[in-house]
Amino acid sequence: MAPGGHSYINLDLRCPFFIILFSEVIRNELCNEKVDIWSFGVVLWELLTCEVPYKNVDSSAIIWGVGSNSLGLPIPSTCPEGYKLLIRQCWSIKPRNRPSFKNILVHLEIAAVEVLSFQTQDYQKTQVNQDQVFQAELRF
Repeated sequence: MAPGGHSYINLDLRCPFFIILFSEVIRNELCNEKVDIWSFGVVLWELLTCEVPYKNVDSSAIIWGVGSNSLGLPIPSTCPEGYKLLIRQCWSIKPRNRPSFKNILVHLEIAAVEVLSFQTQDYQKTQVNQDQVFQAELRF
């Protein structure tokens, strides 16, 4: 472990979980718990979209794109606003600008109110339309 609670993480490209890692890991820079915050944002994105991150994108293109901050995951316009905001915060380029897990918990409690206010059939309609929106918004 390096000074300040930072450490290096070895990247094994044979492991499929590299797709949730942020650029400081890919570039073998010093890391702290904020790397986990970025990964949490990817997991939240997966839960909200029911999609695989960077589906049909070559692993070397993912590594280059994420490592150079030129590849991102699209947040569908059908995503509830509270969750959009949280995901964007988790994916901040600067680790110091990412929220703590304590702040994420508070944000999730607030954002849940929006989702729970949906009528079941209305929420299901947004999810059905989400796949079409997702494909239209996919960028590389």
